[in-house]
Amino acid sequence: MRILIVDDDHFQRALLEMVVKKTGYEVVTAQDGAIAWKMMEEERFRMVITDWLMEGMDGIELIKRIRAADWPGYTYTLLITAREGRASIIDGLRSGADDYLAKPFDEDELLARIAIGERVLKLEDKLVEQAQRDALTGLFNRRALYDHVRREMHRSARNGLSLGLIMADIDHFKNINDTWGHISGDRVLVHLAGIMREATRAYDHIGRWGGEEFLILLPESDYEKTRIVAERIRSSVEVSPAVAINGQEVHLTVSLGFGSFVPGREVQEIEPMISAVDDALYQAKASGRNQACATRAREN
Repeated sequence: MRILIVDDDHFQRALLEMVVKKTGYEVVTAQDGAIAWKMMEEERFRMVITDWLMEGMDGIELIKRIRAADWPGYTYTLLITAREGRASIIDGLRSGADDYLAKPFDEDELLARIAIGERVLKLEDKLVEQAQRDALTGLFNRRALYDHVRREMHRSARNGLSLGLIMADIDHFKNINDTWGHISGDRVLVHLAGIMREATRAYDHIGRWGGEEFLILLPESDYEKTRIVAERIRSSVEVSPAVAINGQEVHLTVSLGFGSFVPGREVQEIEPMISAVDDALYQAKASGRNQACATRAREN
């Protein structure tokens, strides 16, 4: 975890840095609140340790700005000050600080309070992860996919990179449920999720779009790379049967629609991209299933 330390006193800042680094944390420092704020606009820090009284933007103002910012994830703040008394502690906490430490600080107490903050952030990470995942397959859910597509669109637009999308749907899934039962149907969904993980890169994003439909997001993927992944998924599913609850093999196929887009040049919104691959998926279904069809406006 990277911790930002903010203090206008050079000696105090160096002492804090030395103590925190000893425990293995990565430390970045700033000599006042204004500089710290500029740094935080460029890079997310999960934890900020800041002095209260500083020239220009003080620690209280910095914390207020952090709380008002619309950033993903929580920033844990620890306020350090020479001000004493219950009223000062209350003022600091009311400003948005999560914890408070008096100067001169005790090294063991500082590290204990940092550990508290780390436990809070780990709990948040766990809750966020659970909220983003489909309970059955462990893949991203629809809401999380939207967030990933939005972020990758912005990144692709900045860098002029292609973005690949694949929509996949299990063929005749209702017949699978009717024949083998819904528990076996769930096994089929989990089985397909595993195949898609194997067919994609570690930094690709795979999610359950709804029912038996899945969406795969491929950053920095042009038309040919996206086509290869779609075909890899299709062929792997065809030769890899799932196993029903009674132990029998369940043979299945998938239909896929795929496309590659250049956000900012070809598309500006999420919905047209998803609609395009969904239309291509419909075409794959209408053309006999067990195939991957490209969007009409494919990248050349």
